[in-house]
Amino acid sequence: MKKKRILKIILLSYCIIILLLIGILVLLKIKNTYNAGITNQQIKQYDVLNPPDLDSSWQQFQSPYGYQVSYPHDWKLLAHSPYDYDGIQMIRIASPRAYSFAKARKEKQKNIANEKLAPLLHITSYDSFDGFKKNLTTDNKVPGSNLEQIAENLSKTEDYYNVYTQPFVFYVGPNKAYAVGKLFMDSNGNQLDTRQLMIFLENSGFYYNIIFNDIEAITKLGNEEMKILSSFKLIKPTCTKIMQLHIKDGDLTYYKNTDMGLTLMVPDNWNIKEENNNLIFASPENMIFQEWCELEFCEGPLQDFSIIKYDNFNKFIEANGYAGMAEVSDIASYLKDRKKVDFELRSYGKININKYPAFEAELGGMCSSYMVLINYKSKVYEIDFECSENRASLSEVEKKVLNSIEFL
Repeated sequence: MKKKRILKIILLSYCIIILLLIGILVLLKIKNTYNAGITNQQIKQYDVLNPPDLDSSWQQFQSPYGYQVSYPHDWKLLAHSPYDYDGIQMIRIASPRAYSFAKARKEKQKNIANEKLAPLLHITSYDSFDGFKKNLTTDNKVPGSNLEQIAENLSKTEDYYNVYTQPFVFYVGPNKAYAVGKLFMDSNGNQLDTRQLMIFLENSGFYYNIIFNDIEAITKLGNEEMKILSSFKLIKPTCTKIMQLHIKDGDLTYYKNTDMGLTLMVPDNWNIKEENNNLIFASPENMIFQEWCELEFCEGPLQDFSIIKYDNFNKFIEANGYAGMAEVSDIASYLKDRKKVDFELRSYGKININKYPAFEAELGGMCSSYMVLINYKSKVYEIDFECSENRASLSEVEKKVLNSIEFL
């Protein structure tokens, strides 16, 4: 009797252990499927995304780098970005809601991350695996020799400001894709309410990273976002390398502004924005920068140069005063005094712009700039070239425009 009781206890213990092991295995399987809390049953419907039935109003973009994608007619696509370089090219497709969000953010001057702008996606193309790989994380240290290994190893990567979910493998039409969620952390290691979904594909030597803002799992894509992703199709590339966009400046043409009291020769494909006593000149490449930064926060110059007119020297001082400024009476004394207290003013000196005596100054800071000051008939003109260290660093076109200035 006693032996039977012991045997029952042993058998019961084995059963409990087996049940516990089964439970642990089930939990691990669920976790490893996708650590954003999604089960196999939930993601089954996303194993294969076939081309959707699209409204006839939808537009299509075809990239020379081997893909095409469709998007709603009221969404806005920018085919180039300020971050395009040899080997890398990015497009952006943004919804009206993302633009409304960005406008409200700007009006309220709130410091809300770009990654919160949604629905919005970027598609970045790379013409090499190394280029794709090194742009994934801040430390560029994800091991792997193919997309599958990269997707798997991202979840194990120790990136100071990000953590990554386990990959989910699926198909966009016949093309294998890898989805990985990206969660953002603050400097103390706390998770922020900021996330992105990254989707990796490859085609004929090109690699793609499709990034959706403000979600981390494929199941959280909105209806239109899902249709956009499902419409993504790999096609035959029309080139083998990505070259940075360089738009040739147009022919110099005469420009006159009586309110500003000047004339210039400016390339005919540049944009000139006229504001109150201020002219902003942008080349075609900087026009792309301006359009991109209309929605997202950017760092860098949004124009090639600007000209500000001050009605008199006192107005100039009101706008350009600084702590500890002594009493100054002209541009020469202003620059001399400023050099004593402003470490960003690296150097200054006299020059001639066309036939006009002027002063030039080289300024430091996050983005060095070159400034020209001209005093003409009691007015002061300030000409600023952002992110140009000195006169020698100006482009040939910029030099021609600067030396063409005539005052009325």
